[in-house]
Amino acid sequence: MTLQIEYPASLPDALHQTRAEFEQQARLALAVKLFEMRKLPSGKSKNHQATQETDS
Repeated sequence: MTLQIEYPASLPDALHQTRAEFEQQARLALAVKLFEMRKLPSGKSKNHQATQETDS
């Protein structure tokens, strides 16, 4: 499953990040927020992060 989120092309530069760094941080932020909302168990959050690390 894929989720696409549009953001301004200048946003990573404004945050002093590469596009890859920004997108990785955004994925992590989404997982953390879902965990905070109790929508994502901690095991799923860890699995999500591990999957993203192997995809990079």
